Amino acid sequence: MCSAELCVLRDLFADKLEYDNDFNNVLVPAIRECTSEMGYTEDDLDTARKNQQLDDCMFICVFHKMGLMKDDKMDLDETYALTEKFFKPDTDKEDIRKVSVDCYKVSDAKSENDKKCCDRARLIFDCLKDNIM
Repeated sequence: MCSAELCVLRDLFADKLEYDNDFNNVLVPAIRECTSEMGYTEDDLDTARKNQQLDDCMFICVFHKMGLMKDDKMDLDETYALTEKFFKPDTDKEDIRKVSVDCYKVSDAKSENDKKCCDRARLIFDCLKDNIM
């Protein structure tokens, strides 16, 4: 089961995804691995769900596992590959690519001082959420 925000990530693309279960097969294992690696308990996840707020470092972990981020930056090539794999053929992929580039620029510009770059994943998530409808 995904946290509230990661469910939002999944649901954000639900109408554009060709194979929702395939996306879940990438997202859910990433969440499970990160939950274990970060020492989250079920209580922590329940609290995150109730508050609809997830630790920014959980986002960066999940995005790394999914391949959306590499070296603490958005990986545009992998983002494009995931777009090709999971989005319906009639989805305007060029629009999604433009949003991806815009979100990359936003996250890159705003997190220059964060050594751990956890906020970068939050910026990417917020940008995608705000720009992909």
